[in-house]
Amino acid sequence: MRRVFMIVKVLVVVLALCACVSCDRGVGIFPGPTNFAWSECPAESLDTHVDGHFYGREEELWAVLRWKGSALRTGEDVVVLLCLKETTNKMHPVYQLDHGLLVLTRSAFTKDQDIEGRINRLRVLDKKWFSCETCSRGICLTYNGLVFGKSNRSEVTDEGTDRLQLRFEVNGRKNRTKVFSIVKGLYPLLEKEKDAQGILVCLAPLLEE
Repeated sequence: MRRVFMIVKVLVVVLALCACVSCDRGVGIFPGPTNFAWSECPAESLDTHVDGHFYGREEELWAVLRWKGSALRTGEDVVVLLCLKETTNKMHPVYQLDHGLLVLTRSAFTKDQDIEGRINRLRVLDKKWFSCETCSRGICLTYNGLVFGKSNRSEVTDEGTDRLQLRFEVNGRKNRTKVFSIVKGLYPLLEKEKDAQGILVCLAPLLEE
């Protein structure tokens, strides 16, 4: 009995330590497998978990990757928006990147909303570093290379000279409601951004449904 008590005690301590580490990183205790890294270093290992959602019709497909901060990073969001075009036959579709954009937003207040506040950092993805194929869980989205651009709405925090490397290996699942909600929330902020104008055209049909 005493041995069982000691084992339980050790497990409680381990969980408490994990919770502390997770609070520092702004994720939950069990965030899922690491599948995302946005950094200044090409060799940066995957260190964050993002959720992936997609919705498609005919030869168009929209995907959203999302990390929502918590604890010390509550109110911070990292979102990747992807507009894709089908390039092969229906038996084994492969999608190429039409437009891709990464934004970091921060809000002044904590509210239970998908997107709020303002864009603090913005980066444009380059299609040559991107690949997407269908897989058993939906679609497999991969990027490993440079990003460029900056947010013109936040000159103090985004000079466009840091975080120029992006890597992710994300399995996206079909969820029109989630994709629509996030795009709708971000769209008014993107309209104010010079480097976001290219992606607005391909996102508009989604909002018109």
